[in-house]
Amino acid sequence: MAHKSGDFSNSVSNSEASNFAAMMKKLISGRKLIVASNRGALNFSEDSSGKLVARRDTSRSSELFEPLSDEPISWITGAVSAADRNAADTQADDLGIIRNDVLPDDWNVRFVSLPRRVHHKFYNVICNPLLWFLLHRSWSPTFTPNIGKQEHDALERGYRVVNQSFADRISDSADGSQIALICRDYQLMLVPGMVRKRHPDSLIHFSFETP
Repeated sequence: MAHKSGDFSNSVSNSEASNFAAMMKKLISGRKLIVASNRGALNFSEDSSGKLVARRDTSRSSELFEPLSDEPISWITGAVSAADRNAADTQADDLGIIRNDVLPDDWNVRFVSLPRRVHHKFYNVICNPLLWFLLHRSWSPTFTPNIGKQEHDALERGYRVVNQSFADRISDSADGSQIALICRDYQLMLVPGMVRKRHPDSLIHFSFETP
């Protein structure tokens, strides 16, 4: 069965979302809320004429934040498609915030858009064929994983580069404020430590969305 890296198919119940929102409002008091995830609240596609179309994400990660629609949230998310990368180049303002008309007014999204070669090493060498299977305990321990030069190179020149770029975006978004960072899933495992070095007083919550 095909999978997408970071997918989590279960929908969020109303009570789960409400409990999450109540907890978050209590924790983030006086802090700037930043959410970092490989796939975020906003994604783009192109219509038949080639025009960019913004869509609000309907994944579990995004659904959890629905009750916080009235709270300012800065989303840092990967530009995972060609349309996302196009939007990062053409729809961002001077602060890197992506212009759109589908998210709450107090939410803003900044894309992390990197060269395709870097994203390939991050996504197609480390995240999908290696980390996904490790975290789902899907390897045959006798034969796999087989980690060699390609994987070591992709870790340093792909995975680490992407995570550092997320951490840089988060620091830019903090803009001198104390932050509460919600960092989601295995694509961004290095981000919390990178952010902690720059913002030692930050509140950081990291979670996996794998069984």
